[in-house]
Amino acid sequence: MNDSKNKVRFNIFDIIIILAVIACIAAVVLKVAYFDKRNDVSEQIIVDFTVYDIMDNTAASASKGNVYLAGSDALIGEIISAETESNQVYIEEDGAAKPHDNPLGKKNLHGKIKFAGISSETGFFIDGKTKITVGSTVAVYILDPLTGNGAAVEITINSIEKAE
Repeated sequence: MNDSKNKVRFNIFDIIIILAVIACIAAVVLKVAYFDKRNDVSEQIIVDFTVYDIMDNTAASASKGNVYLAGSDALIGEIISAETESNQVYIEEDGAAKPHDNPLGKKNLHGKIKFAGISSETGFFIDGKTKITVGSTVAVYILDPLTGNGAAVEITINSIEKAE
């Protein structure tokens, strides 16, 4: 009779619990090994940007060079092309608003930046954390490595396309 008290009982509910634990472990391993690694691939994109209302010397400093994220000083891209134009203000003349060059000498800077980052289902992340979308603004520092000139500006994203 002593032997029946020490006997281990094993039933269908124990098997279900063991299978559930194994399935959870397999799901975690699969997520870490496959899904997270897939998004670590760095992609190249071209961003069309504009910087509004900056002084002429700031526009000249920000028109070429490497692009750094202002908050973390991480190198995130490089200016491909840039051009400045006069900032237009509207002044009423003869009962109509007419455009004139900004009397303070302010400029707009338009250009293209090549970014590297991670693409996901929700958007593009330029440093793995900073999401960019069309219409969003990003604070960056542009530094020309040849001259050492640079400028801190806030770029507005106009379009995003994959680099070839």
